[in-house]
Amino acid sequence: HLLHFLFCFLQSFGLENFTLYPNPNNGSFNIQFNSNSGNEISVEVHDMRGRSIYNKSYTNNGLFNESLQLNNAQAGVYLVTVQDGSKKEVKKIVVQ
Repeated sequence: HLLHFLFCFLQSFGLENFTLYPNPNNGSFNIQFNSNSGNEISVEVHDMRGRSIYNKSYTNNGLFNESLQLNNAQAGVYLVTVQDGSKKEVKKIVVQ
């Protein structure tokens, strides 16, 4: 039962094979993961004050593989939120 619970927990919150690279970066980075949900994928980037500096939705075709370019991003730490239905990843990135 515990294994089943852990599996469900991971399934409902994490994204499969999620990678974000390079990190640190210069405002340009890639996000990649697998999804068979059919949901639209949303990507949002916030600065540490909570301001949204990037927000875009993408069509889901099974393998999500996108290059993002944060225009005019100041050097610092940002939070990248990737949402696929109920599944979600939040990663810190450093822009140099």
